[in-house]
Amino acid sequence: FAQWRAGEIKRRVEETFNPRELAAVASAIEGDRTDNILDRIYMFPGFSDIKPLMTIIYAGQDDLEGGRSPQATAAGMLTLVKALHLYQPESKIVLLGLLPRADDVVLATPRPVGA
Repeated sequence: FAQWRAGEIKRRVEETFNPRELAAVASAIEGDRTDNILDRIYMFPGFSDIKPLMTIIYAGQDDLEGGRSPQATAAGMLTLVKALHLYQPESKIVLLGLLPRADDVVLATPRPVGA
């Protein structure tokens, strides 16, 4: 699912922006939780030297799937946004929302048409 979502994000960005003018860095690792991403931000020497125009964040899904509460996941995402803003204050930050997971959705029982 995460790989499909990353592909969908890439497709939409390329439709919106000229790919020839885009220089992108993907730093996601499958299974990353927000604390893993924060560790890389804090530990990477020179992270603040990177000057992206935009940072797109899709994080939190693995936190929830790993058993973290929605509140702890939201707190991790907020910390991630604050860290990025601290290290890259000129970058526009786009925080993508989490999609509902199958176990979060109460599926309605289908009814025949006209019933």
